[in-house]
Amino acid sequence: MKRLMLFLSIVLLFVQSNTVFSAGFDCKKASTKVEKLICGNSVLNALDEKLNETYFKTKKQLPKKQFDSVQKEQKKWVKSRNKSLCRDEKSCIIAYCDRLRKLQNLLVSPFLTEVNKSFTYRQQVIHPGLIKEFEILNSDNDPPMTVAVDIDASFKSNEYSEDVEVSKDEWNLIKVPNEYEEGAFYKYKWLGKIRPDIHVVKTLSWEGGRMVECSVICVKFSIRNGYDVNGLPSQRLTMNVVKRIYASDDSKIKLLDDRIICDGSESVFY
Repeated sequence: MKRLMLFLSIVLLFVQSNTVFSAGFDCKKASTKVEKLICGNSVLNALDEKLNETYFKTKKQLPKKQFDSVQKEQKKWVKSRNKSLCRDEKSCIIAYCDRLRKLQNLLVSPFLTEVNKSFTYRQQVIHPGLIKEFEILNSDNDPPMTVAVDIDASFKSNEYSEDVEVSKDEWNLIKVPNEYEEGAFYKYKWLGKIRPDIHVVKTLSWEGGRMVECSVICVKFSIRNGYDVNGLPSQRLTMNVVKRIYASDDSKIKLLDDRIICDGSESVFY
């Protein structure tokens, strides 16, 4: 059932899309029944091109010994594709999606590498609205809810398109005006990392010219399998909060090795 829904959703997305794709091989030289099927179908054309592109990415990223194994698997998959996997359009799309997903899972996402290095996505600072959304979701739950926000989708949505103010001396200090109350705003500052993949962020909420809430949150990014705008399998950057500590004085918040100093007391991250 899931695979049927996958097939229908991909077909629908491609029907709605005006994007032009070409197969990963020369369709003028298509000779087999399967190759002709791929060249005559826009969905399979795109999938074949994407699979070919992803395969060569693994060649660049993976160690030679690991890629040699991938290469053998790929040759075996192509033989299976020609022999039995592509019986018709539907089965061929499913086979391509399965293979594409396996190759994508071997790759290191450039977005995950970037965000874990600089707390940015596509050279843009993480929108404060995303951080605040976590605080709202986690405020009444102990332990906090496990919620993953899709960074890719959020950056493209209208919900997070409002202007933000970036401090000139600290690029990671961001303010968001509160449209409901004059003089109110929310801001955060990235303090660094307490683990290679765990970020520490200080947040502040202001109303009426005074701080009303201060906290420290630990944020983790990961890659979740999803689909791009054309319905092709893709890896999407997601974010969730793994720990939150309330504070009374933002000036007393410090990050020291594996410890978070908050209001004079230490909190060790496990």
